[in-house]
Amino acid sequence: MMRDNSIPKFNLYVKFLPEEHVESLLEGNLYMNNFQLFIDMENETRQRGQGDNLEAAFVTRIMNIRFIESKSKRVFGYAQSGEIIERYASVKTTPIFCFSCFSHKDFQVYDETEKSFFVTLNLNEEEKRSIIKDFGDTAVILPPDFLINLQDASNENGENAFYKQVEYYDYDVYDIKRKTLFDEQSIDMLFWKDQYFKYQREVRFVLTEKKTTKPIFFKFKNIKEKSRVMKTEEFLENFLLELHKS
Repeated sequence: MMRDNSIPKFNLYVKFLPEEHVESLLEGNLYMNNFQLFIDMENETRQRGQGDNLEAAFVTRIMNIRFIESKSKRVFGYAQSGEIIERYASVKTTPIFCFSCFSHKDFQVYDETEKSFFVTLNLNEEEKRSIIKDFGDTAVILPPDFLINLQDASNENGENAFYKQVEYYDYDVYDIKRKTLFDEQSIDMLFWKDQYFKYQREVRFVLTEKKTTKPIFFKFKNIKEKSRVMKTEEFLENFLLELHKS
């Protein structure tokens, strides 16, 4: 089986979650947490995955640090490396919903007929293990119009919403363009993550002006008839998709 660049371009949206929450999602209840939860999650568990203490921040990594007493200018300590994490307090209570987007680049051709391509996921074993470890045991394959559905619901509810794929960066490299955007309080900062998390292929739906200190439900249209539910491991190992040739 080989990757084939001739297959049509497409995006496949998938939400990984525990089985007990699947029915609620299919009925149109979007369970949203704020950024603070994901910041606290890594700080409490000391594990990177769902949790990330660098969420919604501009990160500067520095080397060969000297600690200097302000009055005497005496050096009283050293460190090989460190992080400066800048974050606006207001973003911590902004609610978000996260899911994954697999593009045509994540698939390989399994079979081909005169009218169709049959493709399967082409992730490496480390990526599969990380997804299984970080997320729920169930994969909900969301409808192609899922984002339009959310946008329509936010308009009907009078909510200011924004959705976008996460952009992954090497935080070891100082990025002056991102620093400028951060200083300008650009909404882009809500869609930055360290390249460590690239395997998550994350998309975010954010209620940009709503603030909450606890989880909330955002109501949208029922998607039960347009979605497909599988076990996460089955999806990663055995998912087969037919693409009709134009």
